[in-house]
Amino acid sequence: MQYTDDNFANSDGSRDYDKIYAWNSGNAILINGVRQTRILTNGLYINSDESGRTGSGTAANPYAYNNATGITKAAYTNLHNWYDGAASLNTKIAEGITLDVGVDLRTYKGSHFRVLNDLLGGDAYRDNLTDSDGDINAPQPNIITNTYRVRPSINPFWNSDYQEKITCDTDSKINWLGAFAQLEYSKNNLTAFVQGAFSKKSSKELIILDLQTQVEIKKPISRK
Repeated sequence: MQYTDDNFANSDGSRDYDKIYAWNSGNAILINGVRQTRILTNGLYINSDESGRTGSGTAANPYAYNNATGITKAAYTNLHNWYDGAASLNTKIAEGITLDVGVDLRTYKGSHFRVLNDLLGGDAYRDNLTDSDGDINAPQPNIITNTYRVRPSINPFWNSDYQEKITCDTDSKINWLGAFAQLEYSKNNLTAFVQGAFSKKSSKELIILDLQTQVEIKKPISRK
């Protein structure tokens, strides 16, 4: 079963959450005009986009769902933290000679992950995705029961390590350094100066294996 299944639609096209809760918790509902009841998996009503699913998802072999499947509400979270600082100095180092220097430092960390928000009457969620699907958080199917409320945080030091992730969990980090210097000579109606600038940016993306392990998969560096 999927959230978009017409069996869970109201006449105005919205979703019938009472019917979803009834199905997920094992109560009989009408599906295609036939009263059906969800079946247990190892004694639990386990939700998953793959639980009870057969087929390869192609036009020739489309997915088919049986009465073991359920519907889950998940939340995708993006956390963005920027920090920066700048400083400059202007000083006279000799008669008619002035030096200007400055630096600009910036750093960014972004976290992108998905967690369970509501099992909608089910008992648990089975995270089936593996390395080949792009998820290495749970190389083997992982049964998850914890759900988390969706709420933004203004705390820049908040982290999500205590939350169980599903399907994806990545961090992005960017560091940027800029510096400049200018030496100016001014005397007897003559002004001349020489200046230079430098910048460096590094970025990397991390896939989280677990709460203690990170694997760096990309680290492009640019300089000018």
